Amino acid sequence: MTNVVPFTVIIANKSCTKCKEEFPATSKYFWKGGSKKSKLGLSSWCIKCDRMRGRVYKYKNATRLAKSNNIYINTETGYQKDIINGIFSRGRKDPIKTKRKIWVPIITKDEIYHLLNLHYQHMKKIFPESDGRFCSYCRQPWTYIRRLGTRNQGKQVRKQSIETNFSVDRLDTTLTYQKGNIVFCCQGCNNRKNQVRIEDMVNIMNVWMERNRT
Repeated sequence: MTNVVPFTVIIANKSCTKCKEEFPATSKYFWKGGSKKSKLGLSSWCIKCDRMRGRVYKYKNATRLAKSNNIYINTETGYQKDIINGIFSRGRKDPIKTKRKIWVPIITKDEIYHLLNLHYQHMKKIFPESDGRFCSYCRQPWTYIRRLGTRNQGKQVRKQSIETNFSVDRLDTTLTYQKGNIVFCCQGCNNRKNQVRIEDMVNIMNVWMERNRT
């Protein structure tokens, strides 16, 4: 029987050039993909120092970064990405902390964008001379306008919302974001519809029709 010689894996240490502390040279303490001169392929600063550098940079350049971000968020790509990403970020929140129903999407982002392209094609058939950027409910063109300083501020955004802005609604409010239940609309229609259920709308229409019979 061949004797198996035990061996020990030795992990080298690496010093952070910022705080001068030594840590194991692993991706737990240093970002991967350092400079070409790095023999270990790790960053020269430890992760803790690098994160602090990022926070300091954001603090010192808050105004410039806010303006730059606002320019992007006011484009079609930036605004739609922010709205669609929000659907998934809200789905990851803790319902106990938020004290509200959490709708976890059972559809991918790519599938939502595919549905959005189909929406454009459908609206172009209705409005041949347009680009198809119309609300499914009121059939008015939507916009992509985000005021400076309102992004990621929760309820404040809703108070200052621009009703013509692009939005994504759940047709049946008892169901989550999924195929067959997604509606591309304007913020105003989405706000007014709110949590009204399909059966509620039917009941409302029945009452309206009864009172308006000639």
